[in-house]
Amino acid sequence: MAFFLPVTAFGADILTADFATLTDTVLPAGWSSSKSSDLDYTSEPYAGTAPPAFKFSATGNTLTSPAFATGAANLQFWAYGNAGSGSTLAVEGLVGAVWTLMDTVSIAQNDGTYNVALPSSTTQLRFIFTKVVNCAFDDVVVQGAGEDPNLSVPSTLAFGTIAPGAAAAQTLGLVNSGASNTLHLTSLSPASGDTAKFSVGSIPASIAPGISTNIRVVYSPGAVSGVSHSAIFNLITDDPTTPTSPITFSGSTVGASLTVSNIQYSVAGPSPQVGNRVTVSGIATYADPSGYAISDAAGGSWSGIYVTDLNHRPDPGDQIRLNALVQESGAMTVLTAVSNYVVLATNQAVPMTAIRGNQLATEAYEGVLVRITNTVVQNTNYTNGRTYWQVGDGSASFLVGTRAPYRYIWTNNARLTAIQGLAFTNFISPRFDADFVGRPVFEYALRGLVMTPDGPRTNWTVHVRDDVIVALTNVAIAGITNVATGGIIYPGLMDVHNHPAYNSFPTLMFNNFPYGHRDEWGEFDTEYDAWKTVRTSLRSASGDSTNDGITKYGEILELIAGCIAIQGQSNSDTEHTHPDVILYNVEQFPARTWNDIFPWTSTASERTNLLAKIEGGAVNASIIHLCEGTDTVARAQFATWRDWGMLDQTTAIIHGAALQPADFAQMATAGAKLIWSPMSNMKLYAGTANIKSAKSAGVTVAISPDWTPSGCYNILEELGYAWQLNTTIFSNAYTAREMCDMVTINGAKCAGLDGHYGKIAVGYNAGIAVIEGDAADPYMALIRARPPQVLLTIVDGTPRYGEPSLMSALGIAGESVTVRGRAKKLNIAVVHPFLEYSQHTFATIRANLVAAHSTLAPTGELDRDELQFLDLALLQSNHVDDIAPFRADSPLSSAPSTTVTNEVGGNLSLAFRYQDFWDNDTFLTNLTHTISIAPARYSNLIVQTIATNRPNTIANQTVPFTVGFQDMHTNYVFVFETRDAQGNVRTTVSTNAFKVKPYAGGDTDRDGLPNEWEIAYFGNFSNAVAFANGDTDWMNNLEEYIADTVPTNAGSFLSEGIDVVVAASNGVLEIQSPVPTSAGRVYDVWRTTNLLGNIVWTQMNLNVRGSAAGTAVVLRVTNTLPFATYRTGVKLQP
Repeated sequence: MAFFLPVTAFGADILTADFATLTDTVLPAGWSSSKSSDLDYTSEPYAGTAPPAFKFSATGNTLTSPAFATGAANLQFWAYGNAGSGSTLAVEGLVGAVWTLMDTVSIAQNDGTYNVALPSSTTQLRFIFTKVVNCAFDDVVVQGAGEDPNLSVPSTLAFGTIAPGAAAAQTLGLVNSGASNTLHLTSLSPASGDTAKFSVGSIPASIAPGISTNIRVVYSPGAVSGVSHSAIFNLITDDPTTPTSPITFSGSTVGASLTVSNIQYSVAGPSPQVGNRVTVSGIATYADPSGYAISDAAGGSWSGIYVTDLNHRPDPGDQIRLNALVQESGAMTVLTAVSNYVVLATNQAVPMTAIRGNQLATEAYEGVLVRITNTVVQNTNYTNGRTYWQVGDGSASFLVGTRAPYRYIWTNNARLTAIQGLAFTNFISPRFDADFVGRPVFEYALRGLVMTPDGPRTNWTVHVRDDVIVALTNVAIAGITNVATGGIIYPGLMDVHNHPAYNSFPTLMFNNFPYGHRDEWGEFDTEYDAWKTVRTSLRSASGDSTNDGITKYGEILELIAGCIAIQGQSNSDTEHTHPDVILYNVEQFPARTWNDIFPWTSTASERTNLLAKIEGGAVNASIIHLCEGTDTVARAQFATWRDWGMLDQTTAIIHGAALQPADFAQMATAGAKLIWSPMSNMKLYAGTANIKSAKSAGVTVAISPDWTPSGCYNILEELGYAWQLNTTIFSNAYTAREMCDMVTINGAKCAGLDGHYGKIAVGYNAGIAVIEGDAADPYMALIRARPPQVLLTIVDGTPRYGEPSLMSALGIAGESVTVRGRAKKLNIAVVHPFLEYSQHTFATIRANLVAAHSTLAPTGELDRDELQFLDLALLQSNHVDDIAPFRADSPLSSAPSTTVTNEVGGNLSLAFRYQDFWDNDTFLTNLTHTISIAPARYSNLIVQTIATNRPNTIANQTVPFTVGFQDMHTNYVFVFETRDAQGNVRTTVSTNAFKVKPYAGGDTDRDGLPNEWEIAYFGNFSNAVAFANGDTDWMNNLEEYIADTVPTNAGSFLSEGIDVVVAASNGVLEIQSPVPTSAGRVYDVWRTTNLLGNIVWTQMNLNVRGSAAGTAVVLRVTNTLPFATYRTGVKLQP
């Protein structure tokens, strides 16, 4: 369909400016600005036709054009809102000597061209900026007035290729782009060519200025195949300069299909069809990242051909027909420039041809799916190029390629029953592991509570052979290893949103939290900029650019959480993308995903290519970051994607935090899905996607953790956190089973892998997670599970992590590792001929990263807790969070003066930054602080508590207090005990010291022993232990202090008290005190009348002061009781 939108025709350009000579400080000749620097954007997408572009960066910025001649009619310019919309440009024109407002243009978030009508007397322009976001400005054109009326019409209308006997209709768009005069139309009539094949509808008599109309044209080629038609029709109007407009209509029919052998067969030299477009049909036999192969149904020589085509991906056994150009590429005949691709049938037999190795390089077998038997590996890394390996079958040596990835690891002299694959003249390219016939494979059976799509099955068995589940049954499988797991057998978990190349870092807590949308931290936050610089240093220190250790560690964090597949790899380096390395990467072939972190900046060309791949089956999952944030800028991204016509059943929106119920309804209608990362949303934006609305609309939701700097540290922690939100702010919108689906089958759906992953079912991938937990509530068992509770993680049939006993039962020696106190085995190190670092063990990867992180030093707003290595000790050990909160190095924003000495009763205050405390599970405003004061040198000895359980909120950041203690010290610090929702405590001692007037007699360590006494006898006020007895006499230190004896002298102790029994009453009793006495102590008598059972001693309160000479004093009791017992002792003076 060809059409035009209503526009106005203009004459010659009066002024043009593409800012080609613009620099950071210099404008093009004749232009002026209120800015003197930071004038330019120098890269896409911040430029129009080509960089640079002018940069508007602050409200009030002006840009003034050179003067130009009168006669202007229209201003056209390009502009781009940098990650947001709403900024405006006031366009003023100099008319006469007066600046006059012509229009105020609102700049959209995406690039666009804007038009402003100008009076013909305008001679200069001025642009005045009002900022919401920065804007790029480029490609200015001042257009002169054009003819009126003016016809705009395409010169060609192409119908493409259609089936013989069919008809096709299109519309021809006509526009009168004149400013004021009506365009009159006389006729649209045949002039030459195959005019009988095209018919046109009626035309209007006239078109008003600025109005468009459409004329229907029908192409009817007839029943003949392989023909082309072309005809010229003349459109007659009263356009002043072009009264006759010739228009060429063209079309063709699909030719008769050739067989592949028709194209391939030649006695000598290239295909006889080279340079021709042909229509061919065949059975799909092979696919790799660059294309696929088709074959004649019978197979044999000359029967196959490779098709270079990124837009289509047939399944093996699809019968397809296509039109393509025949070309020779590297001595191999291939098809390119595919069109008219049609799947005629599915599940057809895939032809395979048996050959000998010496036939592989012959012309007859190029592009043919072949089978070569009785092979022996001769060279594991041919020419050390890490691309080919060499085998022989007795007839010849030949190469094996790696165009399509596989897990099989070959070794010298290994024998295979057969190798199958596509013949590429000089090598054979296997399709998948099954093409290595006779290779060793895992085969075993796991017994436990099996979580099938139909629900739990108690004491069932999952039979695994290679990477496929081949049976589910309630009996043991004979002839193979049967392992009783004692656990709950789940499909392996699917992480469909992560960035593992960053995941050796724990949480990065931004000081400017919370943000409205992603670019506020990702593009404009200095703390994040500094963190990226530090990460670059880390990568350098760890050698990450070659060994991919950070990405591998990120995959390990997910592996030990039962995860088998991960999305978000930052590059295609085989050191982490290879299928033998830890997890399956869902971006890698044979997956059909398309991924974009910034889809709202995509170009029209990129989107056109994506739509072509979706239509052709090469893409079945468009995984895009969209609406990350909670503000209108974030939400506008959804409308942009939708209005581009890109919202469809392949769309999986990561984040979607700004989406509203109406948006979810549109997603459900289109079949789009949501990938929910709640922890990251809450830590960055203090809000997350409304999954309750998503469920109400019928949107499929998956859960994934994003990355460790803002998300949970693994998918099980993320699932647990999502459950918390579900049961609180989302009012139990989802059942436990539905939440478990979010990390299994729903994740597979988002990645377009639900035909092979996400279920325990026959024919599905043997990616399995076995967990321990309550079999009576298996869905909550998964929600509560953490890495220590994962009994097995099996990736593509290979046990990669688990309990030592289970791993051993499956034949895995593995590497011992302790995960939060639980012994486990890892099986991640492999020796592969093409991978340099695949043999690295967990211990090697960890030690390398620990050393690299130790080189990082706090800088600016980055603190030690943010730069530390994310070791396994920081992972939750069970569903109840047991990790203490994190905090900044210096969380106080203000504190009492360090130079002023304060008195008891002085009114002071401190202030802390609430964002300087955070947690891996509890939202930061739900943290609480108990804040105390302690001596600077003895921060464990609290002298006053000034706040208890104070919420960590903005409103509570300032803490007023009154000095309420007397102690011997001068300098004091604040001690924060920060608690999360589970009661985990992190103690923070401030570096801000303040002064209080010292007083004697204090007991700083609160052990009942005065500071001065402890210092006198033990050298420090906290060195003595009250109930210790270092001098081994009968008195402990507290008793020696009370008696005023010497605690370090075994000969200095109080004589034991005297018990006196009085049998008569009404008498006076005089008893001598114990010795030595002290003038600083008082002595007393205690009395009881019952020495049986619970004895109660009553003080007589005589309080007789001791003797300075240490001699005994007399204790006189004047109110004795009959049959009472009396005891003497010493006390501190009242």
